[in-house]
Amino acid sequence: MALGQDLRGLVEQVYRNDLILGLVIGVEAALIRRAAGSYDPESGTHVTAAETETRRILFRAYTLGEIARGRDLLIQGDVEIRMIAEEGRAAPEPNDAVDLDGMRYRIVAVTPRYLDGAPLEYVCHGRK
Repeated sequence: MALGQDLRGLVEQVYRNDLILGLVIGVEAALIRRAAGSYDPESGTHVTAAETETRRILFRAYTLGEIARGRDLLIQGDVEIRMIAEEGRAAPEPNDAVDLDGMRYRIVAVTPRYLDGAPLEYVCHGRK
């Protein structure tokens, strides 16, 4: 149990950039959650809503080797976005989006990582 708490604390330090003074790994980005919308009978269209929240993420582009091994699941320009699981915050879901420095990435897939049966982080596959 203590090891799990120590590991969770270490992961939280990485995301907050508190691990080594001056080393920046985690960055802030806007997570745009696709919210349930409503049907507008006048226009005959479905109106979607969005909720935005700021999350701390780790971000990297997939390598050419990973793309080649991805068997058409990965394409050039896809990115890996990691978010720490925070108590009281919902997990990201496919079709949510992440805005990072003016670039918007749609979340294609989410893989939760667990520690001691509780979510530790979410590894998201992002696409422009």
